[in-house]
Amino acid sequence: MKLALETRRALVMGASSGLGKAVAQALAAEGAHVAVCARNAKRVAAAAAELGAEGIVADLSAPGAAAEVVREAEKRLGQVDILCREYRRTAARPLRGTAGQGLAGGL
Repeated sequence: MKLALETRRALVMGASSGLGKAVAQALAAEGAHVAVCARNAKRVAAAAAELGAEGIVADLSAPGAAAEVVREAEKRLGQVDILCREYRRTAARPLRGTAGQGLAGGL
């Protein structure tokens, strides 16, 4: 693909493995300057080294953490042009009574 991302800066949250890491890898391959974020410091460091990216360790479930990660990414990269949130978050309550509403109806 040729997406001309050489001048773009991307922050991918939840990027130490799985889909998030694949997204970060694809953005880096297209020339974007990438910051990866996740909770596990060792995995963040490994992903950042592998991708040639900036690594940011943060627990995004903490109040205000996502905003702080964006600020940190912008300190390191400059203004973030692409934000991808690929971290898992579980529902705080069971998905009961959602018949006919789809998944979003229970969240």
